[in-house]
Amino acid sequence: MRARSRRPKTSRHSLLWLVLAGCILAVLFLGTLCWIPKQHPSRHYRRILEGGSNEKDTYCDNHFGIGWMAHWNSTAKALCPPGSDTASSQMTCRSMNDDHMTNASKPHVLCNAQKLIVNPAKTLAAACPKHRPKYLCTFGETYNRYLPGAFGLACTSTALQLEDFPRDHLQDIMESFVTLPWDAATQGLHREGELTLLVTREVTEHANVFHTLTDLLNVYISLRMLNLESHRR
Repeated sequence: MRARSRRPKTSRHSLLWLVLAGCILAVLFLGTLCWIPKQHPSRHYRRILEGGSNEKDTYCDNHFGIGWMAHWNSTAKALCPPGSDTASSQMTCRSMNDDHMTNASKPHVLCNAQKLIVNPAKTLAAACPKHRPKYLCTFGETYNRYLPGAFGLACTSTALQLEDFPRDHLQDIMESFVTLPWDAATQGLHREGELTLLVTREVTEHANVFHTLTDLLNVYISLRMLNLESHRR
């Protein structure tokens, strides 16, 4: 009696892998079709690209250029208004939601201050940001924990609200702000009379070329918006 021939197992396995690969490609293709219209409204961008150079220049300027910075700067709000006392502090913040950025980083805030009090003795090492727990917390104590008084302003009152800042470094920093008399707050601290830039960055991202370039870009944006481009330092 003649034995029935069987398909080799390797052939069946190959067929199975081909079917699975086809399904994966189909899912990826359908997912791409669903994703593109949401992230990149093709009709809108096609109209911009096919339009004249003026339309493209205007779009880029309003979304990424000087026009975008002007719009952000127009949201300026005094959180520590200048007082009559020459020793009083000042702080102004600008806030907007940039739709080109991730939701986790919203709102996008830029603040500048005069006579800002920074007390390093009230800054401790921490494993995680307080207001964004479990975010890159696997590398030891690479963050700062800001105790009350780590930052301060010589104001009678401030309009600081934590929900007006993104849930990471800025909320941690802003929560530490206190208002107190200038002379009492600065006793024993060094007084820096020049423009000072403080940069804080998450672990691993400090070694990322993209994030390093965005830090440099943020420096330029800050200097441009605050009219400090020609500052000597």
